[in-house]
Amino acid sequence: MSVIQIGDPVAHTLYNCFLLIEPHRCILQDFREPAIASYRTPTMRSGPVMNGEGTDIHEDLGMQNFSGVETVGTRDTTTINPGFFGNDRPYTKTREFWFAPSLGIDLRSEVTDPSFGKQIFTVTDVNSSEPDAKLFEFLPDSR
Repeated sequence: MSVIQIGDPVAHTLYNCFLLIEPHRCILQDFREPAIASYRTPTMRSGPVMNGEGTDIHEDLGMQNFSGVETVGTRDTTTINPGFFGNDRPYTKTREFWFAPSLGIDLRSEVTDPSFGKQIFTVTDVNSSEPDAKLFEFLPDSR
């Protein structure tokens, strides 16, 4: 772990502690609205892609539990017809997200693209208990 990040949506603050930088530094930042209010899972509509290039398909995958947290799943698939960028067969890219409304983040995302392969991002070790108060103590600046 290289960064600990703690957000307070009521106070509109974000506390970032950088563990790999010596000396260890923590920065308190303000933000305008809670992360849960500002983050929206990217989605698209099903239907034809502009100029007849292909099709988009949006699927709702229902609910699933990740690390004890309920998530809502979506899958977006784009298929580009042959010949639109030099491809000789259909080119299909898929993005799947599992969004945790209670946390305001995706706990899992998977992107499959023939140009780049498969990328999977997963949040693990979810802990929604109160953080240790010591994490909020400011250390004297050593500059």
